[in-house]
Amino acid sequence: MNVNNVSSVFNVKYKPLFAGTDKSSITFFNTSPELSFLLDSDRKKLFVTDTTIFELTSLKDFFSKFSKIKTASAGQTEFSVFTCKNHALIVIPAGEAYKTIDSVLAIVQTALDFSLNRKDIFTAIGGGVITDITAFASSIFKRGASCEFVPTTLLAMVDAAIGGKSGCDFDCYKNSIGTFFPAKALYVFPDFIHYYFEPPFRINNYLHPLIKRGAKNTMNISDIDSLQGEIAIPCSIEEQQAIATYHDTVTSKI
Repeated sequence: MNVNNVSSVFNVKYKPLFAGTDKSSITFFNTSPELSFLLDSDRKKLFVTDTTIFELTSLKDFFSKFSKIKTASAGQTEFSVFTCKNHALIVIPAGEAYKTIDSVLAIVQTALDFSLNRKDIFTAIGGGVITDITAFASSIFKRGASCEFVPTTLLAMVDAAIGGKSGCDFDCYKNSIGTFFPAKALYVFPDFIHYYFEPPFRINNYLHPLIKRGAKNTMNISDIDSLQGEIAIPCSIEEQQAIATYHDTVTSKI
């Protein structure tokens, strides 16, 4: 740059922006999953789930409230769309293979089709793939709409749904596109672990995110034994300990 050609230089300052929300409300339930309360909203909601969660017996009553209106596709992602009252539901195929920009755009397209605006809510019901792509879609929809999560796997409960990480894979690159966009609310039903995991749950797969989450919240992981039984859920001792640790960690910070 030739400074002789510059007449003036000035800066425009902005307040720091924290996308999404400045606080996530986390509610733990000691009952079987019952999500009908999510329909009692003055705002439109776009529910996002996958074909595996859609078939869960524990959620049959909730999903039966929706009526299918069409099957559509966005790129390589074929999805189904349902409605209930003024709300919509999109069901995409399950698995990491569908953590793609096509799936994200399918969510955005459905939101546009139902005339959602920035004050409406994207609600993810599923594991880490669903929470990641739903939060990403809500973060780019009209420059940011609210989102909320119902995590259905332990990994989603202790890691994927917390902290605002959102995004999708691209080509052969994992999580290469995304934003930080925390959910305004999480609704945690530990009973999902009992209904969802087949083959049987393996606690070792989840120790790293559990320890990471505990360390970030300055909890002594050695206290895990004292928390046994704090949450009554129909699963193994190891699962109860893992969920109880996370429950104590998070609730102490709210």
